[in-house]
Amino acid sequence: MMTDFATVAGNVTSATVANVVETCYACKLPEFLTEIQKQFIFFYAEKEPARKSEKRLQKVYPFATYNTVSGVGHGGLQASRPKEYAEQLLSIIR
Repeated sequence: MMTDFATVAGNVTSATVANVVETCYACKLPEFLTEIQKQFIFFYAEKEPARKSEKRLQKVYPFATYNTVSGVGHGGLQASRPKEYAEQLLSIIR
């Protein structure tokens, strides 16, 4: 994941990425009302390590939207296919 993230955001240090990874897997997730959860959208690349947090998020935020994206790495959809990313977001928020 660190390599994928560093590719997307080349000016981010390895230490920063390590801190982000630790936060993703160990942070306390706040509670939100159902209507607020329905506004959450999570995108995961098919084979990215960040998917390890997906089940945890689904348990805490069962009313959120979860999308799996193929052919990209972490954060790659918005960087490599921005029109598709925007269309997916718009289809959910309309």
